Amino acid sequence: MNRAHGPTTLNGTDCFLLRSVFLSECALLFPVPAEIRLDWSGPDPLAGGPCQEQESGAVVADDRRPPVVRGRHLELWLDLGDSGTCCFHLSCADPKLLARFSASWLAAFREKLQAHLQRVRLAFIDPETGLYNRRALDLYLAGQRDAEASLFLVSVGVPWRRTRVLHRRTAWLTGLLRALAPGILFSLGPFLYGILAPAMATDARTRLGHRLQTRLKREGVARVRLASAPLTRERTDLMDGLARALDAAEERGPYGACDIVSLSAPHPFDLAPPPVMKTLRGLWRGIDRFALIRLRREDGSSQGLDPVEVLNGALSRAEHLVPGRDGEMFLFLPGVGGARAAGRAADLAGRLRDTLAIRFAAGIGWFP
Repeated sequence: MNRAHGPTTLNGTDCFLLRSVFLSECALLFPVPAEIRLDWSGPDPLAGGPCQEQESGAVVADDRRPPVVRGRHLELWLDLGDSGTCCFHLSCADPKLLARFSASWLAAFREKLQAHLQRVRLAFIDPETGLYNRRALDLYLAGQRDAEASLFLVSVGVPWRRTRVLHRRTAWLTGLLRALAPGILFSLGPFLYGILAPAMATDARTRLGHRLQTRLKREGVARVRLASAPLTRERTDLMDGLARALDAAEERGPYGACDIVSLSAPHPFDLAPPPVMKTLRGLWRGIDRFALIRLRREDGSSQGLDPVEVLNGALSRAEHLVPGRDGEMFLFLPGVGGARAAGRAADLAGRLRDTLAIRFAAGIGWFP
């Protein structure tokens, strides 16, 4: 269940995300002090299975039942449409106070509460997409400290077109993501979506993100960047970390992805620093056939010698060596294909190992 449903209809996902707001609003409307608990039944918004949001022994009855007073306890059932049932349990210190409320007054209060909460939920809905907004996500992250889940940010790139076309594109993307995304879908800005999904390991988040990107690419979406993170008890910098992960994903290409857990580790497909990329682009500009070798130091001591100097002495006049960061080196080979580049990479890595007692890993790419 990943949608916010109709414009005003309450649903089980509202109870899941907006529980604290609903409890506060009920307490404000009820004329006497009371302890309030909210139970609901229906599909789990994250996993799609049975909901686990009821306390032990709590029974959520048919929402068509009238309000019931049992001693110092009042039970109010609200209509959740076809997504389950919802019950507010109110407990007063003095049962005589509850006894004074007539059945007609309680029925009217129930209708008033239902209508009020339907208006309150609109503050947590994005009016353009009908999805939950950033305010709803922040409320969940601040309140559900013990909940285990995964959070994804999905940035979708679209060409800038006329406003009418953009509205249609937004509606199409929203419908597509509603069909594809597990869990709860949020609209966090223009073509930026959040997905609150079940808890899963890092590799499972990576696989899920890749499947989502692949399907969106198949549907013709030109750019899909994705960031992911586990939800832990410490969430102070969670959204900032996800924003940094999304920045890293954007640097990895039109379908880049980055999990917050691996944010501090180097990624094999990270682009080189801008000055290095500028030099490399100048080398391959206008060249219709070339190969590029990326050498990265793995271990060992250089014994006081510079690897760049060692390699420069072994290069031909056509080959160009470009130093990178953290001991990386890029070797540009014009007019060379993949097979020759692989042999050349093995030769140079062996020379570095024999001369400096350093192991270098080599990555090879070639064009066309």
